[in-house]
Amino acid sequence: FWKTSGEASLQFTQNYISGNWSQGGESTNTLMSSLILKANYNDQQKIQWDNTFDAKLGFTTAPSDKEHKYRTNADMIRLTSKLLLKAIRSWNYSFQVTSQTQSLRTYQANSTNYTSSFLSPLDTKVSIGMDYKKGWKKIDVSINLAPLTYRYLYVSEKFLAGRYGIKGDHRSLQEYGSSTTINSKWRITDNITWTSRFDAFTSYEKMVANWENTFDF
Repeated sequence: FWKTSGEASLQFTQNYISGNWSQGGESTNTLMSSLILKANYNDQQKIQWDNTFDAKLGFTTAPSDKEHKYRTNADMIRLTSKLLLKAIRSWNYSFQVTSQTQSLRTYQANSTNYTSSFLSPLDTKVSIGMDYKKGWKKIDVSINLAPLTYRYLYVSEKFLAGRYGIKGDHRSLQEYGSSTTINSKWRITDNITWTSRFDAFTSYEKMVANWENTFDF
């Protein structure tokens, strides 16, 4: 009943600009790494349990930055666990937990000040709703609609609290609202795949949304 899978990638990019190039710019080197691990359970009757761990970490050199030789250009650690109970046809009752943070500090250019770090913030959402899951020959789609969502936002370093909307002398923020998560995978051709993830949360006072797209050639 269990199916596990993993995917890892490491990319290196070198950008060279000649001193004769009239439009200016600077030469850079970039390194990007990605890791995705999945462990999914399906009893082929009523219960499904999907678990995904994904992480990204990337660096780019910063020749014009007097304080840093390089800076992070991507940094994410995310764990998603979704429990599904069969309802009707492609619809399931869902209980989902998503937690996300980063591993390193993100510094401002030419400054020792940083705007985020490990567990600053830690964004966790717990939601109850319905999930539509369907697979075709080339497209797999999962749409999670959760009218009941609890969001817990935490920062380990108090001076960063105000940057993430945490007021007063607090390190955490609790919000209630609704959320939508859409995951899709489209195998456009035999060697081209488009993987997309859209995630949105609203407390009915504000909305936080994120849309990630990956094309594999």
